[in-house]
Amino acid sequence: MDTSRIALDANLMLAVDARRFLCAMQEMTGGHIWATEQVWREVWGACVATCHRAARRSVQSRLRRGTLAEDVDARKMIVDMGVAHVTAMRHWLEDERRRNDRAWEYVASPESSSVLQLELLDSGALTDNKNKHKDALVVAEAALAGAHIVSSDNLRTIRHGVLNAWLADRKAEGHPLVQSVQIPFVLDPDATAYAKCRDLGEEEHGRKLSGADESFGRRYLGWTLAACRPADAANMPLHRLEAIVRRFVANVQRAGLAAVGGSITETLDGMGPDEREFQLRHAGGRAERTRASEDRRLAAVHRELAAANIPPTEEAR
Repeated sequence: MDTSRIALDANLMLAVDARRFLCAMQEMTGGHIWATEQVWREVWGACVATCHRAARRSVQSRLRRGTLAEDVDARKMIVDMGVAHVTAMRHWLEDERRRNDRAWEYVASPESSSVLQLELLDSGALTDNKNKHKDALVVAEAALAGAHIVSSDNLRTIRHGVLNAWLADRKAEGHPLVQSVQIPFVLDPDATAYAKCRDLGEEEHGRKLSGADESFGRRYLGWTLAACRPADAANMPLHRLEAIVRRFVANVQRAGLAAVGGSITETLDGMGPDEREFQLRHAGGRAERTRASEDRRLAAVHRELAAANIPPTEEAR
């Protein structure tokens, strides 16, 4: 299976650490992450809800720690902080799609996307009557643009098996718009990372790796460290470094990469103390494009929070 061009749905684009992991995975293996025009638009709108949740968590955390002044209006602070996050996210989305060194690539809607979109509406795979036209357009744009996989965490409203079977049937019938589509085309995030490992394993060893092969967990760990290991990892206290990595893994699990996160945790737990310390501090490389892109997003957040006279916290991401 070719995994060099992976298009993400809006859910994954909005999940910070899942996005970082998948972008790092592609960067470290020479692949690409795509955000199609419809996904980009959905993220632009849906970031209001995710930013509001982040602001609320941050304010509630400050209230629990007692770090807010007694005269602070917590409700107003949530709104002000949410506005700052939304503004920063939208600046980032707009700026990144024009950069040549971005971690993900913006893909404009290809010609005939509306035709395939309309046909997909009759596939029986899209169950959200309110938004099924959007889901259909996400798949249509990715397929016609030449993506090899759509990675989707939209498991409740898109029946992946039904959609892949529909695409396979249309391809077998000679439908001109799907002849270049790889089957399966729509995968959940775990299956996407698994396919990447199999792809690499077949390239390196000329054989198919089993899901139990420990190289999967080590590869997942390597991409995690490439995405999240602090620059001063070699000198920081080991317990703090390990906590940072495990928190990142927990966030990735919650965003639809449960098997990946479990495999990373199992791999870390199976290492002896010396090996685990070496892996966490020194092993592997850095996903520089991914890190630089996310640093620009965080810098935009900090600028907007500063303009609103709100000190940033780790929780408000």
